Amino acid sequence: MSLIVPKKPQILYAPMLSSFGGGSARGFNPGGGGVIPEGAHVIVGTGAGNFTVPAGVTAMRVVVVGGGAGGATFGGGGGGGAAMKLLSVTPGETIAYQLGAGGAGCTTNVPRGNNGGSTNFSNLSASGGTRGPDSQGGPQNEAGPGSGTGGTVNGTGGYGMVYYASDNGMPQDYINWRNGNASYRVVGSNGGAGGGGFSQDNAAAGPGGTGSFFGGGGGGGGADNGVGGNGGNAGNSAIYGNAFANNMYGGGGGSSDGTNGQPISGGGTFGGENGKAGQGSAGNGGDGGYPSSVFSPGAQGGTGTGQQAGGGGAGWPGGGGGGAGHNGENGGGDGGRGMIYIIHGPEVTDSYTSPIPQVQPTVIT
Repeated sequence: MSLIVPKKPQILYAPMLSSFGGGSARGFNPGGGGVIPEGAHVIVGTGAGNFTVPAGVTAMRVVVVGGGAGGATFGGGGGGGAAMKLLSVTPGETIAYQLGAGGAGCTTNVPRGNNGGSTNFSNLSASGGTRGPDSQGGPQNEAGPGSGTGGTVNGTGGYGMVYYASDNGMPQDYINWRNGNASYRVVGSNGGAGGGGFSQDNAAAGPGGTGSFFGGGGGGGGADNGVGGNGGNAGNSAIYGNAFANNMYGGGGGSSDGTNGQPISGGGTFGGENGKAGQGSAGNGGDGGYPSSVFSPGAQGGTGTGQQAGGGGAGWPGGGGGGAGHNGENGGGDGGRGMIYIIHGPEVTDSYTSPIPQVQPTVIT
């Protein structure tokens, strides 16, 4: 594992949210030993590793987010789940972890894309989202979300949305959400990431879902002869100096003109400071956002081919990828990678709205 410590000082953004999770501040080590030192650690990338508890630390708040699933021929992938808890630990203790990968979007041989991977740390676990649908229809074909276990607060990702040929038989709340009049279960809750937007043919595609707390936004769906879906917003919690709401959008879905595969104006927007709008050549979906170069790369948007427009890539961490336009076998957006975020210090509490230590986080890749 390599360690990357950002060099430039950054401004602290305190989260402006109602409290989730209970618990009091753990300012002093139980049984003596002085004040718990401040620290923050963000584990990114994928795969397994070991985290060594720093000297003097007997309690630390841990957040885990699962990987988002890839977008598919008929809709978006599910968002990753989440879990948060203040853990009692021993200085020098080694804790094994596993980071969930984001699922790749659909291909000719894998028309449903791929599931997101689970993220685990100690007894906390956040499962990845379920890959997108390969057939149209009702809610029974929506891609399932990931969920958290073992936490004081356990979160669920947003569902990946499925393509409907018409409003006939579509649930009214789904129609309201598609028309921008209401939220739907594409939205992550209690720390979960947003699900991917549905693909479309001859109409506007669906937007990605909004993430909760540290969860990334879902990618917008691709559309042929219609407007690509916008990428979903991220939750508005912050890692020191990095306001996720400004950076962690899902990528917008691409658009093609329905005749010869040329992009049309009005493709899905968003992607964050480090993401892309979904209006590339041949209707490519935009890449998902990420907060700074040490967290790169973002989830990749789907590549448009002919009339088929690509779905947007998910926002990091854990968003679901957008579905492929024209219900094509290629072009679904990728899901966002998982994440583990650890903080400790005299004011840290068992809550998503705990004060953030005023130190630069160490990034472990």
